[in-house]
Amino acid sequence: MSAFTGSTRDTASVPSEDGDLLAALLDGMDAALCALDADGTVTHWNREAERILGWPAAEAVGRRGFDGWAARSADAEETLARLMGAMRTPGRQVHELALLRKDGGRVLVRSQSAGVRGADGRPAGVYCAFSEVHAQIDLERSIALSEALFDDAPWGVVLIDADL
Repeated sequence: MSAFTGSTRDTASVPSEDGDLLAALLDGMDAALCALDADGTVTHWNREAERILGWPAAEAVGRRGFDGWAARSADAEETLARLMGAMRTPGRQVHELALLRKDGGRVLVRSQSAGVRGADGRPAGVYCAFSEVHAQIDLERSIALSEALFDDAPWGVVLIDADL
């Protein structure tokens, strides 16, 4: 079974229980998630991606690249190349990307993308998680403030995300 079969809305090629579980996990994530196959075609699109950009999975899955819908034509080739570059490098790649919302507005997102290998070990595509930059900046600012305030404190705080 390929990591890139089906979508969050169409898991016919995945056994029903596995497909339902995968769809629930993807749609329940706090971060937007999309996946592209090795040709740059969108294979997965979760509810948070839909919330941020306004494009439902039914309109996103199956499109090649982002030209004319999720990215301006002038930016689309570079955006796709940056994300697909994760197939050639180990680990996660972090990028800030200007994307288009369905209503025509632009949104700056911070993405983390990672390549996915197929059963044969060859690059099969890319998974990309993203969120609006302002949300990331707020989190980083809070962490930096906490570190500054508690740097010399004789005690510590453990932050646990109950959703994980």
